[in-house]
Amino acid sequence: MWVTAGLQSLGWGRSPFVLCLFDRPAGRTPTRRHRTSSASASTPPDAPFPTFSPSHFRTRGVAAHNAGGTANNLPIWNLSRIRGILAAMSKEDAFPTAITYTAPNEIRIRGYAIEQLMGRVDFGQAVYLLLKGELPDQKIGRLITAMLVSSVDHGPSAPSVHGARLAASTGAPLNACVAAGVLNINRYHGGAIEDCARAILEVIGRADVKSITLEQATQEVLDEYKARKYRVAGFGHRLHTKDPRTDRLFTLAEEAGVCGQYVKTCRLIEAALAKQTGKPLPINVDGAIGAVLLELGFDLELMNGFFIMARVPGLIAQSREEATREKKMRRIVPGAHEYDGPPPRDLPS
Repeated sequence: MWVTAGLQSLGWGRSPFVLCLFDRPAGRTPTRRHRTSSASASTPPDAPFPTFSPSHFRTRGVAAHNAGGTANNLPIWNLSRIRGILAAMSKEDAFPTAITYTAPNEIRIRGYAIEQLMGRVDFGQAVYLLLKGELPDQKIGRLITAMLVSSVDHGPSAPSVHGARLAASTGAPLNACVAAGVLNINRYHGGAIEDCARAILEVIGRADVKSITLEQATQEVLDEYKARKYRVAGFGHRLHTKDPRTDRLFTLAEEAGVCGQYVKTCRLIEAALAKQTGKPLPINVDGAIGAVLLELGFDLELMNGFFIMARVPGLIAQSREEATREKKMRRIVPGAHEYDGPPPRDLPS
């Protein structure tokens, strides 16, 4: 993007700010470094905003194009003026942030020095600190980490993984592959965390407003959902009849002392759905995460972010495998894969 053309288009071509950046002091002759063979020694006062000469950009390895059609001398950069103006702009345009402080040789996350956090808090605690502003105890950190591990990957058939692999098959770089996968995380894939949390809150709110039991409120809300043909998110799974991750998360929540009314309400919805539909629709990992995040006091709008954080390492691994093991531009059919990794194994006790 050309600086000159861009600034002219914004109406800044002759502004004091721009002129001070490119102004050549009176009587000062350009150095040999800034001269071009086709340029005059100076720019007339009424000339349009000066453009860089093609030769200047060629010396820096950048493709040159003169927007005005005329090569002008590159003026002397007035570095002291630039520093002063940028400093003034930074103070005038500064916005408040309470997350991270940075200065030469110093980084602080919510007040804590980064080197003190490194090796002393786990990733779950760091995530909690960033999002909530305070450092949780180790049990809460362990619970957050378990949430992230629970959704780190779910095989090539997951829509996010399919998107990442498809991008990798075209030769896209790693960041583009991961971005393609993340962009496939939406309401019906990964978005169930927030939606389930909203359903739980609706049940609890109904019970409070109408002074009825949670069981009665659960039934009323589910009856309304059924009448609207609205599917309750966070229950049932296209593959698992019993999600192996749900009970583990709830156990860790109990150990951390955060297994209260939200988890209870989630279980009530599970039981009421089985009665309403005539078939079991067990709480899946998204529903479990939604309930636990409510227990921890997280904002609804942040909840799906946990699935994104969790899934990125899996997207990286899947993209790399696609790029290194498979043919380029192949036809990728979801579900058409065979696992050939390590056999089942257990962690040491």
